[in-house]
Amino acid sequence: MPVFKPVKVGKDGKSKGVPVFARKDPTGNPVYQEREAAEKRRKKDAKRAGKSIKRMKKAAKG
Repeated sequence: MPVFKPVKVGKDGKSKGVPVFARKDPTGNPVYQEREAAEKRRKKDAKRAGKSIKRMKKAAKG
């Protein structure tokens, strides 16, 4: 499993190369995994909120 290793910055202030995890499959990167999980949670929450709004509107009508 690749480990997150930040890019080293040279004396001129520019980064030297690409992070190790970026060159490999991103599924082994813990930062990437957390970002994906958070996005999935947000989508689920939005769907749940939409359903509850529909239910509330329906209850208010009838």
